[in-house]
Amino acid sequence: MKKLEVASVCNYIYNNRSRLEHEVRELQSNLRYRQIDVVDCIETACAIERLNTFKQTTKDILTLLNLIELNELYTTEDEGTPSRGVPRPKNKG
Repeated sequence: MKKLEVASVCNYIYNNRSRLEHEVRELQSNLRYRQIDVVDCIETACAIERLNTFKQTTKDILTLLNLIELNELYTTEDEGTPSRGVPRPKNKG
């Protein structure tokens, strides 16, 4: 893949993952600070599942595109997003 294409994929992944993580945090915050009902719990569970599905799909796509270095950044144990913005692939050689 060209560098521009890799950067576009990374931007897409970063932006969507950030959005999904924000959604989960917001829904979890709502559960803490108000009286909850079944609908709140279901919404939170669905948001967590969307995030987990996105993470797994992203991992599979990066593996298929042989972007293993990028895949390792997105599958760390802490599951945090890279602090430096869009990750750059390592030079092979």
